[in-house]
Amino acid sequence: MTYRLVVLTNGRDCLRETLAAFRELADPQPAEVHVVVDGGESAALDLAERRSGDPWHVHRIIPAIGFCRATRWAWSMAAGPGPEFVFWLEDDIVLLRRVELAHLADVLRRKPRLTQMALMRGPANDLEEAAGGCRALRPDDYVEGDGWHPWLESRTNHSTGCSLIRRAFMEAEPWPKYDENCEGRFSIDLLAKGYRFGVWGLGEPWVEHVGRRAGFGY
Repeated sequence: MTYRLVVLTNGRDCLRETLAAFRELADPQPAEVHVVVDGGESAALDLAERRSGDPWHVHRIIPAIGFCRATRWAWSMAAGPGPEFVFWLEDDIVLLRRVELAHLADVLRRKPRLTQMALMRGPANDLEEAAGGCRALRPDDYVEGDGWHPWLESRTNHSTGCSLIRRAFMEAEPWPKYDENCEGRFSIDLLAKGYRFGVWGLGEPWVEHVGRRAGFGY
């Protein structure tokens, strides 16, 4: 499989940790890397880790336009002609274990009504911690999928944190022109069209959320 990696950031230092973990634990590595920076110049752009031959592209949005509008810009760019898949990654999501992305792609090819195959994050608040994780807190929101690979079908939301997405889906379903609550409102729109959301694994955490919300326009 081939894919382009798209990373949305507003310049937080956690970008370095995020990219280092992805390079170490994601297999295969991307055919293209696009870092979209909402706000222009940033210490996060000093990516000295770039190695010779890396297919890097850095896109600066100046002045900053906020999460919803920046996501719409990045989504449109990512949906353009290119590899079959897009891996969407926010700058504060760190992989915890090795992930074979070809397995996630297998499920998405078989299940075209899934918008994505997201990687479950660990608990991020007291309620999730006490319950034992995101799935344990809301067990009725998840149904185990079929086939050889372990995955869950969800009706919660399309996550902008960390997931593999078919580029054809992104082309067919542009990010909407909502300037606030865009993730949730887009998810509602997708559910109404019959889409569902895929989550890799059976509820165990694959990623950790290491940053605090910053920026604006959510």
